[in-house]
Amino acid sequence: MEDSASDGASALPLTGGTWVQLSGSHLLIGGEGMYKFLNKDICPICFKYEFEKKDSTDACPVCGWIYDENQIINPNLKGSNKKTLNEALKDYRQKKFPEECAEKEQYKAAIYGSIVGGAVGDALGYPIEFFREDEIFSRFGKEGLQEYIVDDRTGKAHISDDTQMTLFTAAGMLIGDTRGCMRGIRGVPSAYIRSVYIGWLRTQEELYRDRSDDEFNARDCWLLDVPELFSRRAPGNTCLSALKIHKRDAAYAEAYNPTNMCEGFVGLRLNTSKGCGGIMRVAPLGVCYKNLRQELLDKEGAEIAAITHSHSLGHMPAAVLAHILHSIVYYRNGRSLEEIVVEARYCIYQMYRDDKHIMELVDKINLAIELSKNSNSDLNS
Repeated sequence: MEDSASDGASALPLTGGTWVQLSGSHLLIGGEGMYKFLNKDICPICFKYEFEKKDSTDACPVCGWIYDENQIINPNLKGSNKKTLNEALKDYRQKKFPEECAEKEQYKAAIYGSIVGGAVGDALGYPIEFFREDEIFSRFGKEGLQEYIVDDRTGKAHISDDTQMTLFTAAGMLIGDTRGCMRGIRGVPSAYIRSVYIGWLRTQEELYRDRSDDEFNARDCWLLDVPELFSRRAPGNTCLSALKIHKRDAAYAEAYNPTNMCEGFVGLRLNTSKGCGGIMRVAPLGVCYKNLRQELLDKEGAEIAAITHSHSLGHMPAAVLAHILHSIVYYRNGRSLEEIVVEARYCIYQMYRDDKHIMELVDKINLAIELSKNSNSDLNS
């Protein structure tokens, strides 16, 4: 996300690779300093001064931040301080941790492009998702769809359930990171993502105005405070049915221990689906964790998909995509896309070499590589 006071979100480095993420009134990720700040009114900029008066005359002697409760509640608001909390955090971190900030800038465009680019393409293609080829050309001409189809009421192009679930994937990762920073213990990302997917299920079953906190605390996933997400956008039946099982069946709820790295969703047998509903939502995993061990990151890609898709061809491709995106963003090192794909193919083959469907996946990847080298259009390949 961009470090802009106008976009409602800011991501700024603390120390040791920890990040603080502020969006609206929600703390999404905290570090040790933010933990103290939440509990002891420590300065939210430098974390080195404990406010005593807690009023506009109480200024931090280290960084100059003036205590302002309203600016804490809304980090994009100006008040006693000329800068917003997000702006002040950004400036302070750039001065205090220039190398970490420079590293973040290096990757920000790729991360932003991956997530937003996915949403852009999704919004373009969503209106014709279920059209046949001849229907597309009949309606839009020989060049096909060339511009957005916008909603008459809002004037905006709609995203589909693909982008909705991608956002909830990112939210689950942030929740897990928050726990790790503030409690010193956390599980793997898929443990928390499962919980927020059940929150996404609510957006498909309820109206925003009718939502209740009885079954699921909305503050456990701040996306449930976004009314626009309470909209059915052709959700896949596999995702809906699988998450309904997770929601109602205590056995599945307890099948995964968030602190046990050896257990996972891949072993669950909810269905035999090998559709694309698993791979479509794992991009945040691939672009977020630079220093996560590659094997674990690939495994988590499959685990996230396996929350809803039990067939191995429904979750192994998600491991491939997570590997590819991670390598492109952080470890490209002059390699071509084909070289990265070949590496991902090898790594996932080694990980799932005993799966009876692994060679089907390898063959599909090989075919994709081969087709990428010809000059034919996609329709004629």
